[in-house]
Amino acid sequence: MNLEISKELRNGIAIIGITIVLYLLIMPRKKGFGKPEKADKELINQKQNARTILDAYINAVEAGETPTNLTQLNSIFADEYSMKVYKTKSGGYVARTLSGKDVLVAK
Repeated sequence: MNLEISKELRNGIAIIGITIVLYLLIMPRKKGFGKPEKADKELINQKQNARTILDAYINAVEAGETPTNLTQLNSIFADEYSMKVYKTKSGGYVARTLSGKDVLVAK
């Protein structure tokens, strides 16, 4: 029993093998068992709230509110959203949790 494979067939098998190996190396790997990653609902809600308070704070600053009023506004944010807005060194604003974690930065 002599099995001879033609040169064209060997080249075809080699090309298919190389293609499969390259495909496996290039394609991104899925995490877990193929379940899509879902964003944490609490994190999404926190970012939406941060956007809301940043917008309100920046609008108050642009409207010329006094520092006292801005402090009162931050107190309301702390009670309602457990976040406050702070001015950054670069002149932007950051929404930060009461524990000190930055949630969203506005330039």
